[in-house]
Formats: sequence, C-alpha cells, structure tokens
Amino acid sequence: MEKAGAVFEYIDEPAGFVDFWEEGDYVKCKEFCIEKLKELASKRKQEKMKMVYYVNLGMCYYELKEYKKAVEYCTQAFDVVKQIYGETHALVAYLFSHLAEMYKDLCEYQKALEYKVRAFDIRKALYREEHPEIAESYDGLASVYECLGEFQKVLEYETKALEIRKSRYGEMHFETANSYGNLALTYDEVGEYQKGLEYNLKALEIRKSLYGEIHPLVADSYVSLACSYNNLGERQQELECCLKALEIRKAGYGETHSETARSFFHLANVFRVRRQYEKAIEYYLKTIEIQKSIHGEMHNSVATAYENLASMYEKSDQNEAAIECWKKVFEIKRSIYGEQHKGTADSLFNIGVLYRDLEDDHKALPYHLKALSIYRPLLGEKHEETASSYHQVANVYRELEDNQKSIQFNLKARDIYLFLMRTNPEKAAVLQEELGEVNRDLKFCQQILVKFHLKKYDEYF
Repeated sequence: MEKAGAVFEYIDEPAGFVDFWEEGDYVKCKEFCIEKLKELASKRKQEKMKMVYYVNLGMCYYELKEYKKAVEYCTQAFDVVKQIYGETHALVAYLFSHLAEMYKDLCEYQKALEYKVRAFDIRKALYREEHPEIAESYDGLASVYECLGEFQKVLEYETKALEIRKSRYGEMHFETANSYGNLALTYDEVGEYQKGLEYNLKALEIRKSLYGEIHPLVADSYVSLACSYNNLGERQQELECCLKALEIRKAGYGETHSETARSFFHLANVFRVRRQYEKAIEYYLKTIEIQKSIHGEMHNSVATAYENLASMYEKSDQNEAAIECWKKVFEIKRSIYGEQHKGTADSLFNIGVLYRDLEDDHKALPYHLKALSIYRPLLGEKHEETASSYHQVANVYRELEDNQKSIQFNLKARDIYLFLMRTNPEKAAVLQEELGEVNRDLKFCQQILVKFHLKKYDEYF
C-alpha cells in the first residue's frame, strides 16, 4: 500500500494527522479525520480538503482492518477527485490501487484485479513505460495474480517491474534490490528454490554495497535468505542467516528495540519449523518481553507474539496455556479496536477451537457464538470466514447433542459455500473441501434425527 500521506502533495499537509499516522495510532488518525469532515460538512468550496480526509479515513480503516468502511470512504474520495481532476488523473490511479488492496483483503480478487487494471491503464496513459509508477502498477497486478494463484502472471509482471528499475536506476539501487526480493519470494512460491536463493543473494549483495553490513535492510535480506535455505532444507545455513540478522539488529539498535524483537521472532519461527517447540517458546517470550517494554501490554506487536506463542503451546499439548495467550490477544485487540473487529473475533474463534480440543464444548459455545456475531456484520453473510464460523458453531451443537441446531447452522454454512463456489471459481477446490465437511456433518446429524423419528431425511438435501 502507498502511504496515506501521498495525497497531501495536492494541498498543505495537516500536521496532526501525519503525527498520529507516523506513531501508528490509527484510531486517533480516524478520529482526527472524522472531526475534520464534520467541520467541513457545512463549508463550501472545500472539496480538496474533503477529498484528503475521505482518502485518509479510508486508509485508517484499512490499517484497522475494517475493509468495508475503507472501501466506502475511498469510493467517496473518488467521487470528489473525479469532479476536481477528471477520471484520468494520477490521484485516481492512486485511489484505484488502494481500492484494489481493500478488495484483496475482502477476498474479492476479481474486483481487486479490475481496479489494479484501471490504475495501470491510467498510469500507462500518463507516463512512459520506464516510469517508476508503471513498475509500481506491475507489482500491484502481480500481487492480485498471486492471490488468484496465477504465478506465471506474477513472475511476468514482477520481471517487467525489475526490468524498468534496472533500466532507470541501474543494478546497484535499492529499488532494484526490492524487485529482486519480490521475485525471490515468487520463485520460492512456485518451488524454484535455487532461483529464489539466487535472487535473494543478488538483493543482499546490492544492499551490502549500498549500506554496509550493519543496516536494517541487510538484516532483512539475511532473513529472506534464511527462508530460501529453509526451502532447500539447508537448516544450518538458515539458522546462521537468522543469527546474522539478530547480530546486525542488536549492533544497530541494542537489545530492547523492536527490530531486535523481530529477530528473536524470526529465530522462534526457525525453531518452530524444526519442531523445537521449547526453544521457539523461549524466543517468543523474549519477543514479548521486548515489545511490552517498548509499547506496553496493549499493542498489536505484543498480540502477534502472543498468537505465535499460543500456537507453540498448542503444538506442545499445553492447550490451557494456549488459551491464556489467546485471551491476552483478545484483551489487546478489544482495547485497541473495540469489540466489533475481525482481530477480536479471530481471538474468540481460536479460544473456542481450543476449548473444543479440550472437549469442553460448553465453554467453547459462547466463544464461537460471539465470534459469529462479529463476523456476520463485519465480513458479510457471504464470506468464507462467516461460513467457517457457522460450521464451528454447528460442530459444537453436534457434540452437545443438539442436532437440530447443528443442522440449522450447517445449512447456513452450506449456503455460503455454494454461493462462493459460484462467484469464486478460482477457489472452487478449497471451497469444495469445506463444503464436503459440512455435508458430512449434516448427514450425520440428520441420521441421528431420523433414528429418533424427528425429521425426514430428504428435508435437508
């Protein structure tokens, strides 16, 4: 995503918003924009100011993961921009690109592709082929094709972006290094691990030449290299790269810095893959300790570390400890975003799953019902995660031997999966698997009801 401040090149920059944005306080950013829009509501000839606050309010909602609200305000911004600049202005391309990102996060990939193409078409008309905005558009198109699983298209567009940057900046430029890094990730994704390693090594070489050994981007390159070595099964080199990244960050920032915490986090992930769960737990705890000392308890980075720690406790058959971690995540998410937020719902959902694993369905039920009550208005009735939530509630009712309620919730899940299969054919295989589970559960509950002469079998099929 391009930074929200990009729109301020068109008018004077409102300092209050930028201060909050740079601090990562998106709730205050949101409140700032809402207040300014209220002030502007009764004023005439303030379209440019309204446009800026609509855009940035959309960006705030995006960062807060309230994607429908983000789409709403960016669409309002587009209506104003169109009146001021027309439909082929650079700012329109900027808005289309952002709308595409929002639709991506709503899993509406065809809609996302449509907006990325529209942004690209505007930029092609405005700029020559070797312009950096064209390279950005190629990267944007690649990101949507990645979601659609069309990796040959991803490689095609990322290669075009690399060619533009090499032509414009030369080999030894940070933008060229970034393009090599993007391609490395894609080659890893398609299983061409040697190619991924080659491009990560090129990115590292450029960054070391530009910045020297002790630089955060060099540390990032070592982390990417670690991923390549992991894919190639070269565990020792993977570990060495992660340790180099840690050394660089400790040398550059000290022990109690967020970047050092990131390195502890990456090392935890390495030990996680190696199934050395106790070691992974040790490094996740170090990450949490640092993040709490920097940000306090109620911060997203602390929540993320608790999420991963919960996963390790679960792998170690310490489900009670995992539940406590997820409860901490829930408190943090609720404190930051409020109750009606996807992160809050995800936490409740995971607590419910863990209680089910402990065969305590009475405790699991309220968590799953609460998660569902958040997903439905937030994501909509026709969303994959809403369907999954219906299915989980159905499973709990089945274990509690309330088969009629289980059928009721599974029918809701089935309707959503059938709808999604029609509207998202590219995800049909995954959705078919989910639908198969729902149908098996429906059949099981129906057979129980038939046994007790409560319903006719064909009423549900």
